[in-house]
Amino acid sequence: FQTLLDKTGFSSRDSIFIGDNWEADILGSAEVGMSSLWSHQFRPQGLLKQHPMCLGVIKSVSEIKDYL
Repeated sequence: FQTLLDKTGFSSRDSIFIGDNWEADILGSAEVGMSSLWSHQFRPQGLLKQHPMCLGVIKSVSEIKDYL
């Protein structure tokens, strides 16, 4: 994740990573201080996993705007 930030010139606090894998995407992006959205096709009843850097769970890309 840090390589992505370095190559694009964006800071972690100004970026949101969208991923579908909790461990690799959500926890991985949190390690560099990046907020995230968990893309989960089948939403759990209530958010089963929580992390302070995970802004929420989305089902489709149309929901991203709600977090910007």
